[in-house]
Amino acid sequence: ASSSARAAKALEDSKDYIYSSWSDSELRAYLEKHGVVKTQAELTREQLLAQMRTAYAAVTDPVYNAWSTSYMHQWLVDHGIIKSDYEKNRDKLVQQLQQYYYGTTDTVYSTWSDNQLRDWLIKHNIIKSDAQIKREKLQRLVKDNYLSAKDTAWHGWSDSEMRQWLIDNGYLRSDAQVKRDELVDLMNRKYSTASAKTADYLTWPDARLRAYLRAHGVDDSQIPATRLGLLHETRIRWVQTTNAIENFLLGIKQSVDSGKVWTESKLSAILNILGGQKQAAERKASEAGQYANQKADQATFAAQSLTAEAGKKTASVKGEL
Repeated sequence: ASSSARAAKALEDSKDYIYSSWSDSELRAYLEKHGVVKTQAELTREQLLAQMRTAYAAVTDPVYNAWSTSYMHQWLVDHGIIKSDYEKNRDKLVQQLQQYYYGTTDTVYSTWSDNQLRDWLIKHNIIKSDAQIKREKLQRLVKDNYLSAKDTAWHGWSDSEMRQWLIDNGYLRSDAQVKRDELVDLMNRKYSTASAKTADYLTWPDARLRAYLRAHGVDDSQIPATRLGLLHETRIRWVQTTNAIENFLLGIKQSVDSGKVWTESKLSAILNILGGQKQAAERKASEAGQYANQKADQATFAAQSLTAEAGKKTASVKGEL
């Protein structure tokens, strides 16, 4: 589960919300004012707090504005954003959360206005400029088309990087004068790594990109201020992570394919790869997202299958001695 999911599960009505310290009469007054409870209703404090969770916490956006100052502080400490001795100043804590908090289902377009959703869809020729569409459908159309849009995958590439890749692979002359749109068109036609075009991070909100970079050792002062900069730095580290996992799996494959006879040295080599690198691969996978998770699952399956097969082969050899 993501950090935000863990945070939500840990919240307690009695102490973790901004209203947890309110008196019973203050809770009741708020609920009555908003038509949640009737004046004559007899409710315990626990029942009042439970009603507040629905009437206050569930509708507060962003969600952390409903948190108590202590819970904000603890969340940031737990997720390595601040040290435990950081000042419990609500305004300063909110500033940190604005930079690093994201929900489990948040995307870059989650907070777009109707006009922003519509403009994106029109720009990408998905709807006509005069189309009358409600917000729910606009959101669904963006979600369904965002990753497949021709420019999405290249937001994390600079013009010079695309140009150099095309030159290095023989698709562009070094003296060619081309605009970004032309570079993007060429990359879509020539760059064949499908996973790079559908990587999860491409839809992440800025806060999640910042958190990812911070987790990968990028100092706060070096984290880019723009989305394109965040995507660029994330792409570099994403590729490094997935390459490490690919190399891990390749090492297993090469050991298996090196010969038909299961010698002690071959068995040892395979078990060494599985035992020595599996934990690192799984850690890398959790950082890289869904694509890397799939690779880690493959590695785990390979570990189980190869170990079982190796055991059979070794037992067979010993039985023949």
